[in-house]
Amino acid sequence: MKEPRSMYLRKIKSHHLPIHELNIISHEGDIYLAEVRIHDHISVIRDEITDQPVIFHSVNSVKESFQGISIACMNLVHYTPYDEMIGNDTECAGKMVIHSHVA
Repeated sequence: MKEPRSMYLRKIKSHHLPIHELNIISHEGDIYLAEVRIHDHISVIRDEITDQPVIFHSVNSVKESFQGISIACMNLVHYTPYDEMIGNDTECAGKMVIHSHVA
């Protein structure tokens, strides 16, 4: 994979870029990030003004934002903080991936 670069939702929509994989990354509470893979580039969706990652507050808000975009594969990714909480190496922290069909 090539080095990540900034990716903006407006650019994906205006250029009709097909998304090969959309990972909805779940963080604590109601914080979700959207990571996309287009060809061999992976990037978190960023705000065009601040260049900070866009924070979504639900899985549905991510889906609504990507409505009308061709998505081949969508996953919900959740990293469990358990290993970190008990002092284990964070390199081996658990990751749960739920694959979803794109409707």
